[in-house]
Amino acid sequence: MISEPSDLHLTERVRKAVELANDEAARHRHEYVGTAHLLMALVDSGEGVAAAVLKDHGVPPQELRKRLDVVIQHGRYPDDVNLERAMTTKCRRTFAYAEQEARTLGHNYIGSEHLLIGFLNEPASVAGQILIEAGITEEVARQDVLRLLGSAAKHTGADPA
Repeated sequence: MISEPSDLHLTERVRKAVELANDEAARHRHEYVGTAHLLMALVDSGEGVAAAVLKDHGVPPQELRKRLDVVIQHGRYPDDVNLERAMTTKCRRTFAYAEQEARTLGHNYIGSEHLLIGFLNEPASVAGQILIEAGITEEVARQDVLRLLGSAAKHTGADPA
C-alpha cells in the first residue's frame, strides 16, 4: 500500500492505521484507500498525539467518526478485507506532507501527529475538509503537536505516536 521512506520509519500506530484504513475501505466497499479511511483508522484508536490534539480542541473521536460515516458513500467493490487496496493520490500526498513535516521537526519517524498535519496540507481531501470544518488548522495543529511532543519527550524520551 505505501512504500516506507528509506530513512524514516512509520510508528506502530501509523502502521496499524494503514491496515485498519484498508479494513475501512472494505467496509465501505471501496476499491481504494483514501484520506477519510486513514483518518477514521487514526480516530478509532483514540490514542497518540493526533488524537490528543483533536481532543484538546473539543473534537471527540465518536463525533468525527459519525461525520466521516455520513460523508463517505458506499461503493460496489467487494468487501473482502484481504484485498489490498491502493491509496488515492491525495492519500499518498498526505504521506508525503507527513514525511516533510517529520523531517522539518527533525524526527526519524512518521507518527500520527505528522499525518494530522499532512491531512491539513491536503485541504481538498475528505480528511482535510472534515478537520478544517472541525476548526483544526495546520498552524494550530503544529503548535499543539510541538507542545505535546515537548511534554512527551520530557516524560518518556520515546517516539510519542
